[in-house]
Amino acid sequence: NYDTNNGVLDERFQDYGPPSNIFSLGSQQFTRNLRAMFNEYSQDEQDQQLTPKQIELQQQLSTLTLNSTAIWERERSRGPLIAPFIIKAPYYVLTFLLDVIFEGRNPFQRFFLLETVARMPYFSYITMLHLYETLGFWRRSADIKRIHFAEEWNEFHHLLIQESLGGDQPFYVRFMAQHSALAYYLVLCGLWMASPSLSYKFSEMLETHAVVTYG
Repeated sequence: NYDTNNGVLDERFQDYGPPSNIFSLGSQQFTRNLRAMFNEYSQDEQDQQLTPKQIELQQQLSTLTLNSTAIWERERSRGPLIAPFIIKAPYYVLTFLLDVIFEGRNPFQRFFLLETVARMPYFSYITMLHLYETLGFWRRSADIKRIHFAEEWNEFHHLLIQESLGGDQPFYVRFMAQHSALAYYLVLCGLWMASPSLSYKFSEMLETHAVVTYG
């Protein structure tokens, strides 16, 4: 973070530092989520003032809905899903659950979950490529890791957009998104060890479903 020429702190990093330990951060997050469960928020969160234009936009966003039937019509229009049963079955189960859970709800909540989960494939790919390199299994992945980092960076900004639109506000949505992402990461790492091709294919199927959902 220091300029090696004159030994001063780079201004771009003045407000940055390492995060706190996992116990401190975890307790803070637990407290915030506990307050959210009981609709109790800090004074700073309650005192946020919105402009009339922002209030109008919020009201307009709250009227948006998703049509699950239309989503599947668009998916079927892409042609039959060609994939082994071992990944096709869980794919249909997961997408069906998304339809059931988010039917009639704010669409940005579903989008937030999708974007939270969408970062995990690239995280898992980089993890496994690092592991293979460390063990000496595979040493030709430098360019692939660079690509996967760029893909994850892109998904991160998609996630920021959904947060700015209020998709992460309900506690249950954050809970589902965070735990689904962790489970998805572990599944993809395990699937990668069995077959990298299947791991890529499964994440491609879910990413395509997300694109179809956005319409």
